[in-house]
Amino acid sequence: AEAKEFTFLHLPTRHRLSYKAARAQLGAFGIQTHRILDIQFPARNVMALLVHQDHLLQLEEALRHHDQPIAADYHPHEPRFLADPALI
Repeated sequence: AEAKEFTFLHLPTRHRLSYKAARAQLGAFGIQTHRILDIQFPARNVMALLVHQDHLLQLEEALRHHDQPIAADYHPHEPRFLADPALI
């Protein structure tokens, strides 16, 4: 049976994109956008892609092939990424 786990892959962005523009950009990299279940912008200059665990490696490979960095240091609960000081 297939794993039923999902994960977010975080990417740095220069500015917030529209969902349509984000999918178009990912499609230009040869990424099958129907495998991306959701796109979020959880913090300034960060885009999060919700993908099934089975497709994560393919997505990472495609991004690396096009020299697109992955925001490995992004963690949504770190104080430096929280926009609301009351949450710290």
